[in-house]
Amino acid sequence: MAQVLGRRARNALVAALSLAVPGVLLALPGAPTVAPAAPDPTSATVTAQPIGQSMPAGFLGASFEYRGVLEYTGSNPQAVDPVLVNLLK
Repeated sequence: MAQVLGRRARNALVAALSLAVPGVLLALPGAPTVAPAAPDPTSATVTAQPIGQSMPAGFLGASFEYRGVLEYTGSNPQAVDPVLVNLLK
């Protein structure tokens, strides 16, 4: 029992020192510093005027996750699930 408690105490001490030592070393004068990251140059603009073509009336967008395609189509590529085919027509 004492050996188990000793092992736990040793592990706790190692964990505490693993976190504390780098923090102390970085706080010393002359320690290397990390420059702040440069800002991301990406920008976006929003206008009231539509840009590009408008969607046709009755347009239906559909998307499938790659992992789920077999669930929708069925496992036989020669006989795709007719419910899906009718839905996409």
